[in-house]
Amino acid sequence: MPPYTESAQVLFHAGKGQDGYFTFEDILKQAEQAIVILKKYYPHENHVLVFNNVMTHMKHAADPLSARKMPKFPTKPGAKPFGVDIPVVDEAGKQVYGPSGKVLRQRIQMSGGRLADGTPQPLATRP
Repeated sequence: MPPYTESAQVLFHAGKGQDGYFTFEDILKQAEQAIVILKKYYPHENHVLVFNNVMTHMKHAADPLSARKMPKFPTKPGAKPFGVDIPVVDEAGKQVYGPSGKVLRQRIQMSGGRLADGTPQPLATRP
């Protein structure tokens, strides 16, 4: 048997004053590392990775089309543009916190929709 010097274990200190929170991307990265190790040391075995993290079931694109987030009167002067607020992340992909301890957020354009025939329907943007 080979010496086992590799690990997919992640030491993580959860919380806004620590490493933030374990995200879907973190779980995916950990699973990819585990697969590399399993293929290296057990190439002829079948492997099943099981995760029990309810929050990963809620994963969606950062810019989803959402009726709840659309402005009620988008053409009214001063109305917010179509967009969703997402957390600001640093180079390592971790959320950035402001002086108040809250996650900093930035507004991005919502993705467009599709018509019944599949034709893309972009959302209008204001100049």
